[in-house]
Amino acid sequence: MELVVGVLLVWALLAVVVAVVVGRGIRLADERSAVPASMSISDLAAGFAPDPSAVRR
Repeated sequence: MELVVGVLLVWALLAVVVAVVVGRGIRLADERSAVPASMSISDLAAGFAPDPSAVRR
């Protein structure tokens, strides 16, 4: 029984470590991106038009 609890604790600890590493990676990528967080549609260029293949009918 102790072995099962120990294995579960190891897996839980491993899951927390992986979550922290992935979260930090996402945060770093966000900080390195040059896109401002408050960008809206009005910030796009006036001549912007979506690719015609992307338009649904």
